Amino acid sequence: MFAQVSPARLNSLVCRQPSQQHTRSYVEPSWKDQRRREKNKQNLRNPTEEAEALGETDYVDLRERLGQEVLLNYQLLHHNLAPQKDAYRNLHIRGLVQRAYGTTDQNKALHVKTYSKSTPPQFLRHGKDIQSEHFDPLMEEVTDYMESNDIFVEDASFSGFDIRVITDNAASNLFFRNALSRTRNVPVREFTPDLVVYLPTGLQLENPEKYQLKGSEFSIYSIMPTLVRAPLELVEGETPEIRARALRDQPILVLAGTDHPTAISNALMSAAGMINARNQASLLAFNADAIESPEGDVVVFGQDRRTALKKVLGDVKFKSDGGVTLGGQGLTSAFNSVLSKYDPKTRLNRGDIVFEADDKSKYHVSPRNLKENSPSQVGKMVFFVEKGEPMELNSEQAVQYLLSGYDGKTFKPHVESVTQQSLENLKKSMSNAKAFILPTGEKSEGIFRDIVQGKKPTGVKAFDSKGVEENLKKFFAATYPGVSL
Repeated sequence: MFAQVSPARLNSLVCRQPSQQHTRSYVEPSWKDQRRREKNKQNLRNPTEEAEALGETDYVDLRERLGQEVLLNYQLLHHNLAPQKDAYRNLHIRGLVQRAYGTTDQNKALHVKTYSKSTPPQFLRHGKDIQSEHFDPLMEEVTDYMESNDIFVEDASFSGFDIRVITDNAASNLFFRNALSRTRNVPVREFTPDLVVYLPTGLQLENPEKYQLKGSEFSIYSIMPTLVRAPLELVEGETPEIRARALRDQPILVLAGTDHPTAISNALMSAAGMINARNQASLLAFNADAIESPEGDVVVFGQDRRTALKKVLGDVKFKSDGGVTLGGQGLTSAFNSVLSKYDPKTRLNRGDIVFEADDKSKYHVSPRNLKENSPSQVGKMVFFVEKGEPMELNSEQAVQYLLSGYDGKTFKPHVESVTQQSLENLKKSMSNAKAFILPTGEKSEGIFRDIVQGKKPTGVKAFDSKGVEENLKKFFAATYPGVSL
């Protein structure tokens, strides 16, 4: 299987001869560079001592510098990446801005152009929507592309779990620096992510059809075996069978062909639901937005929700951008960033990003004040759909619709997976909340405005779920086994 990294492959890649390494002509550094490099190494463990402690005595003693760190390169091999150029981990903002494709203004904010769509690519699951015969060669093409470019690694926490993002784009790394809750600066070998995200933004597939894909933009969730902190060579008394146990199932998300912040956020929220269920977490991740309202937050669902809200964006204040999480304490934004329309009069700060889309629209991404992300309660839920009539649901119907998205013909659940504890938190939060199903278009504009402003909406019928109970029971039993509704 492609994803399994053999000790022989690791040994051959890490222990390449100096002639095979990525080399550059050496220039005697200035005293300023020498002082900077010493500061960069203050928290870096000696690679020789680390190798001896792990029994890895065949390391090639590279000249340590920013972008060429032996331990980081060795860790990337566990993710099937053998960097041929520079690789950086948790690089500082100044370094990311310098290496990003774009321009900076007088405030050192980064301005970049994105030609990607804001809508996320279809979320596929390995083994269900795409089979190994197509996924394995696709991953080889992904890793081959990433190895030939500079690699940027961001280790952080997100939605209650640890995450590692590996990308070829410094601007995307800066977006994650702003968006993820907090950066983890623990030593690279001590960081064990619950999810690894491969983000090759510039990947272009010559023939996507051979992988059963429609184009170069795709989002795939998979589980692949990864070697966990084991020496390269077999130690005394160790057999290949024992070594195989050192492999652990590593959830990964391959998100390719896009650098649009909205598309990235939506795909990441879909994977977050899978990870929280896998970890039996009490958190529930929603691919939705939360809007502040007098009667509690209004949670808005639907792929076209942003389009549906364009005419009322000036009247509401978003509490989240791209995703929310619901736990025992209440509702919070999944991301630590604020995504808003760019206003040239707004004063930008160093590290802020302005994305200019292909349609000339501009989006401003900046870090969020943590005090603004305090837990709150769910007041109402709004589900935007393509067609239909405006309808109101009671709390029990709202939970069922959130988990199933059943419109009488098809099921389109708004969450990827749930646990019993996260379901109980959802029921508790929805005990006094109201929910509405609204079709996109001008007909729902006034209704939605009333909902946000705390007024009683008019022209809304009660949702009738008679005749669908049997189909819902079958769906819940197949989709959420072991969860009692």
